[in-house]
Amino acid sequence: MKKAIVLVLSMLVGQTVAVAGNAVFPNEGSVIGTIKGKKVTLGDIQTRKIHELRKDLYKAIENAFISEAIKRLKETDKAFADIKLPEMKESEVRKFYEERGLRRHGSFLEVAPQIREYLTQVMQAKVEYNLYKIAEEDGKVSSNLADPGTFIVTVPIETAFIRGAANGSVMVLEFSDFQCPFCRKVQPTVQELVRRYSDKVAFAYRHLPLSIHQEADESAVATECAREQGKFIQMHQRLYQQQLDQSVEALKKIAKDIGVKNMKKFNACLTKDKYRSLVNRDMEVAASVGISGTPAFVVGRYDRKNGVVEGEIMAGAQPLEAFVKTVEKYLGSMAKAN
Repeated sequence: MKKAIVLVLSMLVGQTVAVAGNAVFPNEGSVIGTIKGKKVTLGDIQTRKIHELRKDLYKAIENAFISEAIKRLKETDKAFADIKLPEMKESEVRKFYEERGLRRHGSFLEVAPQIREYLTQVMQAKVEYNLYKIAEEDGKVSSNLADPGTFIVTVPIETAFIRGAANGSVMVLEFSDFQCPFCRKVQPTVQELVRRYSDKVAFAYRHLPLSIHQEADESAVATECAREQGKFIQMHQRLYQQQLDQSVEALKKIAKDIGVKNMKKFNACLTKDKYRSLVNRDMEVAASVGISGTPAFVVGRYDRKNGVVEGEIMAGAQPLEAFVKTVEKYLGSMAKAN
């Protein structure tokens, strides 16, 4: 059980620190090798997976360096040696247990030692980081590590459904599956973003029905059939509300319920699988930039002239605050550019 609890705790709380300096790891411009005399850079071959591995390695080495730096400073510098970890209160342990929903892993008495151990590690990492920054300001330590940064992708808009600010300089492009529970969970967040930024940000939607959801691909086609008659959003919203039954008959009933006027046209569109190639293309585009799960979002600069969004991938049903932070970052950068 202990291994499982530690894993859960590791997922719940992350510790990320950043230290500026000169690059040690290869960057996108670094020459990896040559092919027939022509240079090949890391940027030429980098994928989302490679970038994530670089990021993980960077964080692991950085944290190890900080720990080693503090260890050596404590051996030779009394100011560092005298600093102790603050006392952990039992109330903090219990609060963590309750708020993180750990009851399912055992009683408080069973889980508390592992929580205490984990929180101690987190607390130590924070203290070491603060000490490191002090030492850095005093010129006692320096780092040559460089953060690989954010993985930027360029995604074509093509046939995506767009709402919000069609002429906006920033876009939030969503790839979703109508039977994905996490896609449903994030919809209120998306709706709030649209409410806040509809005059500044373009919101686009492309399909990514997963193979584990048997009816999701038919649902994707159905929304495009509804789109022909101006009912994309209505169909979109109903499908997330009715995830368990999205059979062909259910899709036809939903279309009628939301007010699709020409049901004969809609039924023929669905029966003939009219928009199958569009859905398949959406899936191909997602795969080309390393998106394989839903929901996934590309948030970044909207280049209307070239019909693309250039930005970063936000995976999963992240909280509203995370989306707001990223959207504001790009709005700010575009404002400066103009």
